[in-house]
Amino acid sequence: MRRLGLSLLLVACGGDPPAPSPSAEAARGPVRRDARTAVVVVVDGLHRERLRCYGGAVEAAPHLTALAAEAAVFDDAVAVSTGANAGLASLVTGQAPARHGVGSLRDRGQQRLPAARLTLAEALAEAGWRTFAALSLPQLDASLSGLDQGFATYLAPGLHERGRRDATATWFNALPQLRALLEGEGNAFVLLHLADLGAPDGAPGDEGARFLEERLGAFRADKPRIAEALDLVRTQPERGRKELHTLLARGRGSEAHRAWRAAQADSRLAVVDGVLGELRELLRATGRDDTQLVVTSTRGGLLVPPAGSSAPSFPPELIEVPLVVRFPGGAPHGRVAGVTSLLGLGPTLAELCGVTLDAEAESLLPRLEGAAPGSAARVVSPGLELAATVTDALLVEENLIAGAIAWRRDGSRVLRKSLEGAEAAAFDDGVARLGWTRAQELPWLLAESGGGIDLRVRWSVQEGFLGAASLEQGSESAVNPRGLT
Repeated sequence: MRRLGLSLLLVACGGDPPAPSPSAEAARGPVRRDARTAVVVVVDGLHRERLRCYGGAVEAAPHLTALAAEAAVFDDAVAVSTGANAGLASLVTGQAPARHGVGSLRDRGQQRLPAARLTLAEALAEAGWRTFAALSLPQLDASLSGLDQGFATYLAPGLHERGRRDATATWFNALPQLRALLEGEGNAFVLLHLADLGAPDGAPGDEGARFLEERLGAFRADKPRIAEALDLVRTQPERGRKELHTLLARGRGSEAHRAWRAAQADSRLAVVDGVLGELRELLRATGRDDTQLVVTSTRGGLLVPPAGSSAPSFPPELIEVPLVVRFPGGAPHGRVAGVTSLLGLGPTLAELCGVTLDAEAESLLPRLEGAAPGSAARVVSPGLELAATVTDALLVEENLIAGAIAWRRDGSRVLRKSLEGAEAAAFDDGVARLGWTRAQELPWLLAESGGGIDLRVRWSVQEGFLGAASLEQGSESAVNPRGLT
């Protein structure tokens, strides 16, 4: 049996990163397909600007930085959805949310992956791979999410736990069985999901003192109270952190508050990076160190809430994610330019592992082995009701009033009439791609359901009064709605 594998897929999310060095080499060349371990680490809520390999100013993840030096780093990876469950379901199926059906927990029927959807773990298990998953969010519980399909071992917090597990708890809970798996014979596929970066604001003891000066030191000259609190951190760390928390909580949305939140995120990222370091040590100790390592994220995270209705529905911090892939032997390595949808990650892993996945996107390997160009990416909201098209320069999103509106990739609004040439063409192409909706899946869904399907109808009125209305389907007629929903 051919031995092949992947070592790590670290999924993290974030916002708008500084541009990498233009002198970095492009990742081009053949990819080895002989590893025997596949480990997918998903870090929920990590924005790529937090990472040094994406130009981040603060080094909070040295293990990840070391990994990136021997990996292919995709400069502009884009999430499939801003929802945690939908993004993870797309990763393991290679299908868009409109196809696999996983979306918002608030919408009936969207919380669970249908059994008919083939997952990467199922395909690998059928090919003789041993499979293992450890996750951090209660909503990913097997009985609720259905994402355990194909995993012989699936560890996730139950709904009774009322909250996420931190990275350390998830790691040590998984370690005994994970070590036994890696010490055994045969190919192994591991999914490790960490959700620390989405932790709520406000815990004074959670901020690492070593990041406070780096993030808030620039405000010393103009804000003496911040300077006093930073000095206090050196002598009385707990009291100083509480003072900063009290002081900066009053200025939500300010640059200083954003820097405070960044320091919190840095501290949590450092913990996650420590788990990554432990994982790599375990892989070395069990003779599985020459593996494929992927670092990316299913969605990013916001440091501060959006600025009201003037902000995009898909802000850069939520949709722009890191994607770092270390192949066996550390080659090819370098930068991969152009937009890359994470929808291509599932079929990439399937191709590398020698299995077939019913994926909607193409594998990413042609980008490396044949220098194929990037293409526009499509991202949807957690409830699957809104979508956006992401190109190199623009983000075109659905809007309930205007139909479609455009934003620069930095999150600033731009009017269609001001666009010319390639940007105007990108806008028109983005609008056309927005038309790809769940409605196109009706023939597939009808075939799967034996000819019947439940439809949810939403009424929208631009002007006037709706009054009584009815929806007819064949010989059946829905009840007349009263008012709007």
